[in-house]
Formats: sequence, structure tokens, C-alpha cells
Amino acid sequence: SNSFCTLLATPLSLAMSSGGTWLVTGGSGNVGSHVVRQLATGASTTKVVVPLRGGLERCPVVPTDAANKVEFTEHCDAAATVLLVRERRPDYVVHLAAVTSIAAALADPSAAHATNVEWTGALAAAARECGAVFVYASSDMVLDGRLPDDVTPAGFYTGASPGSPLSVYGRSKL
Repeated sequence: SNSFCTLLATPLSLAMSSGGTWLVTGGSGNVGSHVVRQLATGASTTKVVVPLRGGLERCPVVPTDAANKVEFTEHCDAAATVLLVRERRPDYVVHLAAVTSIAAALADPSAAHATNVEWTGALAAAARECGAVFVYASSDMVLDGRLPDDVTPAGFYTGASPGSPLSVYGRSKL
């Protein structure tokens, strides 16, 4: 079993079951759609706000009995999402939107930087301003594959492991 992942997931799982208002970027993506569904079926006091890029037709499927707990908006760019955080003042901001394609990052490094670095920084600052917990998912591409001295006994990187990305994409996710 991967105890490192379990350690990371446990506090988030506990928070997800506690209710509150959550804003989830990337809610129509692979990971984000699962997070939205999990939140929607959680505590009865949970409210989920999901800004979507590409229109409301990209909404993830939410169980019918939980649909009233999820609000989809068309605030999808960085400035609009930051404004949405300041207006709604969520308890949690889960930032999963990103340029996730290595090929896209290589083809347009400035767009990858704007999305993966600048938007993330602005959203983290807005979350901090309103007292929200900020949750950010990165990538193993921020690491070069060489295990540093501070790995866990099971051979996992730690949060203190130094980033050493080898690609444009990895640098944009650091």
C-alpha cells in the first residue's frame, strides 16, 4: 500500500466530509470531476462552486439527489476565477485546472506558465485573503527521478524533497 498517498489523502478526506463551501477549478477534468462528485455526495452542508472552461456542457455528471449542492459557472479564466473566490469566500479552493499536456507546454511555454504558475499564484493569494484552505495538485514531472537523501523508508519523495524539473512542463508545475 502507498502510505504516503494515504497520509496526504486523509486530511483532505476528512475536510471533504465536513461540509462548507468548496470552489473547484478543473472540475470537468479527469481528477476534478471525481472531486466534484465526491463533494456533492458528502456532507449535507456542502456547497460546491465549479467554474468551467468551454461552457456548461462540460459539467461533470453529479448524482441527481446531490445536484442542488453544485453550482456550475462560466467563470473560467484566471481573473474571473480570482474574482469569484473574493466574491464567494469559499472555505476551500481546490485548484486542479492546468495545462496538463506536456506537448502543449512545449508548444506554448508562455501559456503553460500563465496557467500553471501565474493563475495558481493569484488563486492562492485570493484564497489566503479570504481565509480559505488552498489545495493544489502538481505533478511528478517536477522531479528528475533521482531519489534525494530525504526519501521515506519506503522510497517516496517528501514534501521537502527538492524540485528539479527536466522540462518546460515540469518547471510550470513546480
